[in-house]
Amino acid sequence: MKDSREELLKTIEQLTESVALANAEADFFRQLYQEQRLRYEALGVDALTADEKRLQERVLAAVKEAYQCEQKRRESAKALEILLAASEDLIRDAQQLNPQKRAEYEVAVRMAKSVLEGRGQGSIPIGTSLKDGKIVDLNGELKTVVINLGKSQGVKEGMPFWVIRNEKVIGRLMVVIVREQLSAALVDLSSVDKTNLKVGDRVAVAAEK
Repeated sequence: MKDSREELLKTIEQLTESVALANAEADFFRQLYQEQRLRYEALGVDALTADEKRLQERVLAAVKEAYQCEQKRRESAKALEILLAASEDLIRDAQQLNPQKRAEYEVAVRMAKSVLEGRGQGSIPIGTSLKDGKIVDLNGELKTVVINLGKSQGVKEGMPFWVIRNEKVIGRLMVVIVREQLSAALVDLSSVDKTNLKVGDRVAVAAEK
């Protein structure tokens, strides 16, 4: 019974993180698509440079992925709702439950319900300054990443970042889209060593390693 409850808590946390991240991704790509669409309508496709056209292809591919992500988000949200209902019955009927485990369960449930109601901040750890940068999402096929820094932290389009793991530089990024709290960056393939970039890798402005 104890293992079942612990597994239940773990599943709730995983589903909550999945839904929260999917929400953040969907919002980010919807904003990105709207901005690019307006720009193309104003300038016309013929006015775009070769680099901008390549970026356009990546943006469109990212939007397509966002729609697929939206479907997964809905499925995860439904699964989380069912799981919450079942878990509340299980915990309520439990005769003995470690107080710390019950507290962890209640925190997880509150976070899950907050995310489902659209009030949660999600699982993305937004950086408070340029020194707190991390990769929070990536797409290996598009060679793009999302970092937890934006205009609020001083990020600007064109800003280069090092990717660092275990105090070693393993790649370089170039920011192409900036939002208040998040930014999208292209991976400089010539700078990446044999180590694949991953969520959680630290990023730092290239001028200050």
